[in-house]
Amino acid sequence: MKKPVLTPLLAIVLTVGNVCATTLDCEQPSLPLDVAICEDVELLMVNGILEATWDELSPKQKKALLDDQQHWKKTYPVKCAIPLTGKPAPLSAAAKSCAITEIADRTEFLNAQSEKGK
Repeated sequence: MKKPVLTPLLAIVLTVGNVCATTLDCEQPSLPLDVAICEDVELLMVNGILEATWDELSPKQKKALLDDQQHWKKTYPVKCAIPLTGKPAPLSAAAKSCAITEIADRTEFLNAQSEKGK
């Protein structure tokens, strides 16, 4: 029997999954957004990149951006038609696409803030 080969994409997914584990409980996700991220490889990847980008900010940058980051985390799911509470439901293709775009845009914003602080 052949041993499975660890492809580069799978390695990235596993690495990103580990990054996400620090803030997302994918064993028992509680919010509909958390369920959506934990159940979708693409969302897990872009969310992991976002979290890694946040982690790269200096403590001073994080403090300055914390209120804005918390506001963004509460508003982008609504913008993408993902409920904040209630029973999780599968995401529509449009909601998933919206979430990926929103997370990628936020990552780009945080990267720009990081560059300003250097």
